[in-house]
Parts: sequence; C-alpha cells; structure tokens
Amino acid sequence: MNITADRQRQDLPGALPNSSTFFPFTLANPRETNTGLDWGNHQDVNVTSGFTAPLGSGADLIVDGGVRRKFQQSTFYNYFNPPFFVFDESTAVPSSFINTGMTTSSLTPRLEVSHQLFGVSNRLLTGLDLYNTQYDSDRYSAPGTLAIHHYNIRQTTAGYYAMNTMSIRPDTDLSFGGRLQRNMIKADDAYNAAVDPNTGSYATNPQAPPLSSGEWQYAAHLGAEYRANSVLTLFGRAARAFRLPNADERLRGGNPFGFIAPANFDLKTQTSYDVESGFRLKWTRLQFESTAYVMELNNEIHFLPALQRDVNLDPTQRVGWENSATYQVADDIRVRGGVAYTHATFRDGQFTGNDVPLVSRWSGNGGVGYS
Repeated sequence: MNITADRQRQDLPGALPNSSTFFPFTLANPRETNTGLDWGNHQDVNVTSGFTAPLGSGADLIVDGGVRRKFQQSTFYNYFNPPFFVFDESTAVPSSFINTGMTTSSLTPRLEVSHQLFGVSNRLLTGLDLYNTQYDSDRYSAPGTLAIHHYNIRQTTAGYYAMNTMSIRPDTDLSFGGRLQRNMIKADDAYNAAVDPNTGSYATNPQAPPLSSGEWQYAAHLGAEYRANSVLTLFGRAARAFRLPNADERLRGGNPFGFIAPANFDLKTQTSYDVESGFRLKWTRLQFESTAYVMELNNEIHFLPALQRDVNLDPTQRVGWENSATYQVADDIRVRGGVAYTHATFRDGQFTGNDVPLVSRWSGNGGVGYS
C-alpha cells in the first residue's frame, strides 16, 4: 500500500509586456508583471494498494486499485478600473475565483501468462480497467460570494484488453491485441443568474446544456520486431487508437463568465489510425532509434484560445519522423538528444490542406545525465 499527499501554492504572474501604452512596465525589470496578485493552490491525496498472486504454469494475477482526491483553488484579479484602465495594484479586486474537487477511483486487475501457441513461445497480458471520476467545480466572481456556475461531471469507463506477443523465430516477435471500452458520462451546469453581475449581457446562453451519453470504443494493434543482429533491430506496427476527453477539456479554464462560449461538455472522443516503422541501433555505448509514421485522426481535441475552450477539429493528419539517441560517455555520465519533424494538416473540411495551428514542424531536445 502506498499513501502520498502533497500541497502546492503557486503565484501566477503571467506574461511580461514589451509595451507601456497602457501598462507602466518595460523589459528593463524582469520581475514586473501584469497580474501580480493571481494565485493557484493545489492539494492531493492518493491511496493505492495491490497484490500479485502466482497462479502456477507461468501465470501471475496482478490486482491494483486506488483512490485519488485532488483539490484546486485559484483567484484572478481585475487590475483595470474603467474608464481609465490604469493598473493599480492597491485597488485591484478579484474578478473570478475557482474551487474544484475531483475524486478518481480505479480497479485494474490483469493477468500475465507465458504459454505455448502453435508450438512457439507466447506472452499474454490481459485485464480489466475500471475507472470512475467525479468532478465538481464552483466558479465565483470573488471569494465569499455565491457560485455563478457549479459544474458536475461524472465519467465512468470500463475496458477489457489483451495483448499477445508471439516469438515466431528466435529473432522475430509478432504482437497483436486490442481493447474494448465502454465510456459513460453525465454532466450538468447549475447556473445562478441571480448572482451573475453580467446577466442579460451575453451574446449566447452562458449555461452549458446537460449531457448524458454512453459509447463503445475499441483499439487494435498489430506489430512485428526483427532483431537482425546484436546491433540492429527493425520494427513496425499498425494500430487504431482512441482518447477520451477529460473533465478539464470539457470545461473552459479560468473565467466564470461565458462571454464568448459556454463550457463544451459534448466533446467527441478522438480516434486515430496510424502506421509506423523504424529501427534501433545499440553499438558499444551508443543507442539510437529512428521512427517514421503516418497518423490520420478524427475529432482531434484541440484548444482554441479565441473561444477559450476545447473543440473537435475536422479530420486531420500527421506525418512525422522522430529520432532519439543516448551516448554513455562514462559509467556515470550519459548524453541524450532528439529531433523530430511533424507535418500536421487538415484532411477534410473548410481548411483542407492547411496546417493545424500551433503544431511545430521541427522540435528537439538535449541533456546530460549523471548518476
């Protein structure tokens, strides 16, 4: 059994402007800020427990379960007093206060089995994933006031999966498997117009419509790995995958007021079909891996700053090439680095052929480790 707990308080100073048209700031002092009073708190308690039971004949039962309680509070201030819009920290008043609690319970029994199939060695991993998440978030105009919105989301998933790896030759492995999952969600927004100072001024209804839905989703995998020699390994795979929106993605962050758009409870599940192939090298102190892939996505979940919420995009595609390397300079020193190319475009819809915003074509990393 493991029990962990943590607390965090974080100031949220925001960005540093490079113009003093409306702000008495310059780049000369890097400690200056637009939003010097904003803050966020976080508390977390996590309890997990489990056991492993050998069942004989190369089979092991592993059962894990846990409960996580997460709490967050944050306050954002109004630093601009109309009609002058002059920054004055002494007169700043809160413009929004958020108080959120989330409880996630899980039970994940699984079975690992070494067995013979078609006369060759096999390794099977199969199990169940049961998750229940309860999310409650109150959005206020200021601490000590009544909540303008109370968001309640309950998301439950139950999934069964199996993955089998077959050693068809001493130097070749074939893997295949899948996952079937039931997703259920209920969400509603208790909106109190009586305490909303902006009642009557919205372009759209600030209350998010309730949602009660369920769906089945599946994932599938087929892959192969060939060890040409002690230095070179070739691999490839084809797969279907899915990603369920989480509670934070279904809600906008920050402001309790729906000036632009209400929360989007009804985000669709993101799905993708992808193929990839590549190779690994392990030679003396050097390890290197290179992979090329093509991924076609439907209902990609994407945050739009202009709407201050997540949306599902029209069909998209990613074509990429990823490379990573590690070199053991000495027994206790290693150098690592990587470079990746990603071309993300729309496959269909009004933006067909255009790039997906905020997806960098080139990215890289580097570092040194000492142990």
